Amino acid sequence: MVVKLTSIQNKVSYLQAQVLKFGFLTGCRIVLFDFLQKKYFTRKGISFPDFSNNIDLTISKSIHMDSHENRESSFFALRKAISKIPIRYRQINLLDIGCGSGKLLVVGMRSEFKNVFGIDLDVQSIEKATANCRQMQLAGSCTNFILKNTDASLFDIPAGTNLIYLFNPFGEKTMNKVVLNIERYFNLHHSELYVIYLNPKYDTLFIARKRFKKIYTSYFKGGANKEISIYKLIL
Repeated sequence: MVVKLTSIQNKVSYLQAQVLKFGFLTGCRIVLFDFLQKKYFTRKGISFPDFSNNIDLTISKSIHMDSHENRESSFFALRKAISKIPIRYRQINLLDIGCGSGKLLVVGMRSEFKNVFGIDLDVQSIEKATANCRQMQLAGSCTNFILKNTDASLFDIPAGTNLIYLFNPFGEKTMNKVVLNIERYFNLHHSELYVIYLNPKYDTLFIARKRFKKIYTSYFKGGANKEISIYKLIL
């Protein structure tokens, strides 16, 4: 009974948070969409535990000591962001930097992305993301997946990557290294490349680099704070 009550309280709190961010109608749409998506993945044995308590250990492993705790993106936000990318799903090679338990990875596998890559410093998150991706393949997904437990400052972007996703997974120092790494990758390959950045706290780091052209921005209710920024790399 206590567990059921806690579950109801969590759902009410989530609804209140979405209404505060987006207004009543959109907030209700988000909660309903997320509920149905979570139900779909739960039936396939996929879950997304809260590993936020691991943050102190993750920070200690970070080169720049600025990792942020893993936070789930809403399924609604993921769908909205991906819908703005002009690449056919079956041609997408996704890199999720700070992938957590692999929510976007399994969404990509369900959408039949070509490949999904994920990196995270938290060992438990990577282990769970790996298990989730394996469950998707057992359920019939043909998408390839690769996951690594590594610092984003040291990571070499896989050849063929054309979509990079970040949900503000670390602080300014690491983010600056990642921006420079993305730019180096593009300068080397000169291939189509997009970046989705949720909760873009360090948007100015992208704007300051000449290769990044912003093609989409969305805002929370009231228009003061950005929800999503999307960039296309240009020559």
